[in-house]
Amino acid sequence: MKRVCIGPIQDGKAGGIDRYILNLFENTSGKKVAFDFFTDAVHPELQAYLQERSAGLFPVSSLSHPIRQYREYRALFRNRQYDTVYFNISTALCLFGPLAAKRSGIPKIIIHSHAAGYDASSPILRTVMTFLHKVCKTILYRFGTDFYACSESAGLWMFPKRIVHGDRFRVVNNAIHAKAYAFDENKRAEMRSEYGLENRFVIGHIGNFLYPKNHAFLLDVFAQVCRRDDDAMLLLVGDGALFDAMQDKAKSLGIFERVVFAGRHMNAADFLQAMDVFAFPSNFEGLGIAAVEAQAAGLRCVCSEFVPKETAVTSLCVTVPISSPDAVSQWAQILIEAKGADRPDTSQALSDAGFDIDTLDYSKLL
Repeated sequence: MKRVCIGPIQDGKAGGIDRYILNLFENTSGKKVAFDFFTDAVHPELQAYLQERSAGLFPVSSLSHPIRQYREYRALFRNRQYDTVYFNISTALCLFGPLAAKRSGIPKIIIHSHAAGYDASSPILRTVMTFLHKVCKTILYRFGTDFYACSESAGLWMFPKRIVHGDRFRVVNNAIHAKAYAFDENKRAEMRSEYGLENRFVIGHIGNFLYPKNHAFLLDVFAQVCRRDDDAMLLLVGDGALFDAMQDKAKSLGIFERVVFAGRHMNAADFLQAMDVFAFPSNFEGLGIAAVEAQAAGLRCVCSEFVPKETAVTSLCVTVPISSPDAVSQWAQILIEAKGADRPDTSQALSDAGFDIDTLDYSKLL
């Protein structure tokens, strides 16, 4: 049986990387593959879930303690004798794990890029960390044997061009259980009733309140929508460092009563049923799995020019710039035009594009 160690995982609920890792695990576990996971903070609920499925969860220090992190990786890999170690990362600063794996003699070391920029609200910090990332990018690839990314742009963010254009690189789709997102009229009515959205035009977004998701722009757009449509409501699902700041911004724009800050939830598919159109004005994305899920629910998706082309799995996805002078007005108009749109079945399109996990065999990645 092949022994695989994969991570880092947070609590299993923290966003796209956690979802990808658990989807891969659930699709692959038992197929002659034994899994362990590594994390910088052990969450009891996730640990219990994994233990029930014969998978271990091992703590490793965060990147803020690089020497300690390296030593703990070395101890883990040396003691457990894995065939494959699989790193899912967003910045090349996370090079100590792959270095430890290489020095531990791991036969297969996978480095998977899930981002296309550095997540920091401060422009100064973002500039500094992007510079450090570019320095580490010249070193990181030397420790890997296989290189994956959720899009070509995510690959170019993490690896040199010669790696991305070589035979050791591949784009791996962040596939989903497409049937779980299919439009459900009963669930739509239930969710809209729970959040007071009956007979409303609901613009929706799912994503953590962090710089990449660009909630500030979305609130500016929605303020214009409100001036043109008295029925409009904005449904925001997620939490994060900028949650309170965005609530304050909604109050300053005079739209707070028309924005539902739903918080963090695991049932993304249910919230998608309540929406009429999905807004995704990201400053950058590795892929944008939330927009793929929205398309699976039959929603029109309005995406920024910084969302990778691979996200447009169906014809429901349209790209609208966020950097043009009239971007806010243009976004408001296009979102309003989606009012009353039908909800088509997109399951075949997702399957054909390789985004339906039920049609894939992830064991080949390992």
